[in-house]
Amino acid sequence: MPKPSFGDVAASVLDPMLSDNFFLNINDIPGVGTFDNALRMQCQSAVKPGMTINAVEVQVFGHTLEYAGNLTYGHDMSVEYVENRSAQITQTLEAWAEYIRSRESQHGAFKKEYARDGTLTIYDQKGAKVIEYKIENMFVTTVPDLSFNGSSASIITLSASFKYDRAFAV
Repeated sequence: MPKPSFGDVAASVLDPMLSDNFFLNINDIPGVGTFDNALRMQCQSAVKPGMTINAVEVQVFGHTLEYAGNLTYGHDMSVEYVENRSAQITQTLEAWAEYIRSRESQHGAFKKEYARDGTLTIYDQKGAKVIEYKIENMFVTTVPDLSFNGSSASIITLSASFKYDRAFAV
């Protein structure tokens, strides 16, 4: 088979996936009452959780054979967002964290009460859904500091962290 030409390759390559075509949804966050989608709409970046297949090694006559072992998840997800003028997202995440574990008593809720399923939907350039991932049993673990700087005016971008059980395409 001859080496492919640029024309051969260019005709078979699809448009690239763009990093701004996504939507993160976390429904019914406990402890906050009505949630008006601010986190979803102001989310600037999210990382699709990955997975790892661990290797199992077998020694045979001085050689090592590699086999697929168990599948594990990282269990960490980070989301970056722009805070709005009423600190709505920070207040939502703080209320969720308070629901999970009270800062006064250290009492908390059971996982079935505080964990929520999220969805990360990825779109193409025309807005059609390419794939959707379910992020199962996620909950907030880090509510970021709000940092202010009186010497300049700029938007406040924050990064919150979540734990989850598993993530998979639906």
